[in-house]
Amino acid sequence: MLIEQLKIDEGFSSVVYKCPAGANSIGYGYNLDSNSLHLSSLEINHAFRNGMGEVEAERILILMVKKTIEELKRIFTNWNTISKTRQDALTNMCFNLGVTRFLKFKKMIVLVEDNDFVAASKEGLNSLWAKQLPARSKRVMGLLISG
Repeated sequence: MLIEQLKIDEGFSSVVYKCPAGANSIGYGYNLDSNSLHLSSLEINHAFRNGMGEVEAERILILMVKKTIEELKRIFTNWNTISKTRQDALTNMCFNLGVTRFLKFKKMIVLVEDNDFVAASKEGLNSLWAKQLPARSKRVMGLLISG
């Protein structure tokens, strides 16, 4: 479910585009500038010249989700006790923001650690992220509450 939802939320582009943050991106929101999966220079150049197919983009999306979850396991000491629905919500948010920007949600992180998902959701919605992506943020924070 998470992969399918991220495909909808991120959208697919077979060609390189500038994301709202100004980074060169492709596929389902893969940031070529940060290249967190350490794609080779040949792969990066190929993406710029020839684009990327949906099969390759999905493979990269799955790897990015795994990497995001590993980061979230380091952030939240209670990760394994959080419901799958809440994990998916936090993964969606962190995938969209990137770990560096996600870590700026200090109050929300503490509230999730305290299992106060209603207050954590309010923190998530009281942000520039929520203003920029109102439908996505409301849905994701709703999942954080409903669990």
